Amino acid sequence: MLSSVMLLVAGLLLLTLGADRFVVSAARLAGAFGLSPVLIGALVVGLGTSAPELLVSGLAAGRGQIDLAIGNVVGSNVANVTLVLGAAALITPMASRLHTVRREGVMMFLALIGLAVALWDLSLSRSEAIGLATGMAVAIALLIWWAHRDDAAGETLDMTSVAWRGNTRLEAIVGLLTLAMTLAGADLLVRGASRLAAEAGISEAFVGLVIVSVGTSLPELATAVAAARRGEVEL
Repeated sequence: MLSSVMLLVAGLLLLTLGADRFVVSAARLAGAFGLSPVLIGALVVGLGTSAPELLVSGLAAGRGQIDLAIGNVVGSNVANVTLVLGAAALITPMASRLHTVRREGVMMFLALIGLAVALWDLSLSRSEAIGLATGMAVAIALLIWWAHRDDAAGETLDMTSVAWRGNTRLEAIVGLLTLAMTLAGADLLVRGASRLAAEAGISEAFVGLVIVSVGTSLPELATAVAAARRGEVEL
């Protein structure tokens, strides 16, 4: 069991460190190539911090460990709206504009309803997966549209620090290396979690829901705490 725990911890460390640095590299390269801060904020930072959940659940599903994959997804969402938001609120009050809560909050609520409906029969078919992916594409389009509209109204977050002008070739290499580190960490995490579940006699769903999900939510936790310390409540 000790080796399984060591695999799990090593996977968590590689996954967290790799994903965090990968997001930084992606944001720097996007800024260096002149992409809009709106796109950087809505896509690179927003979706980049979800890379650990995507990789871990994808690898688990590819190996037939469906309980671990779904447990990670559900647990990560619970951790995001409790642990992550709660930790940020301990640092600074989470006062947000009403239209932001209505837009992003309602979209999050609809996404959770969609997942609950898809899993109601305790299975997830390919057509339901396509439906969820389509919903994600719509959500991305809405995020970009809302961000552009806020930008026109002067309400976009100040992300001028993202306009990086360093060595793009070196940063691209760092980005590829940290992406490989993230993939390796996700693989080790899945292996360690599945072995731990088998050796301890507990279900993979429980491991994914409680242990793996908190680990894959660490990038969101780090981002939210850092933003709260800088007073960037909307971020």
